[in-house]
Amino acid sequence: MSSLPKLTSVDADIVMSELYETKYGICNHPEVSRQRPLSGVEFHDCQDVNEVSGIKKVVQSYVDNNIRQDYGFTLLEFMDLPIDITQMLVTMSEERKSKKQSMVNSVIKETEKEFSKFE
Repeated sequence: MSSLPKLTSVDADIVMSELYETKYGICNHPEVSRQRPLSGVEFHDCQDVNEVSGIKKVVQSYVDNNIRQDYGFTLLEFMDLPIDITQMLVTMSEERKSKKQSMVNSVIKETEKEFSKFE
């Protein structure tokens, strides 16, 4: 059996990174390396941490549920809270929003009912 060439630490790091990315489906280096020689340093869609980290969901929840208006927390203050507290605040805000919507719907119905008397 022939021996493998001795690699420098930099070369070993590149080989291991490419092996990892190929194994986990990030980039199939044996197939693309010739067409795209910089594929080892290229940003791949599956490396977009905003989509997989949950931060986008937390920020969207903060905005959708008016956490600033209801509780006075800035986004950073909200994100510094323990997860169980943030979930509780979001749940409370969703319940409050639902109650407000029910009240608005009730007022609309009552108003429509009163206006229909004049037709």
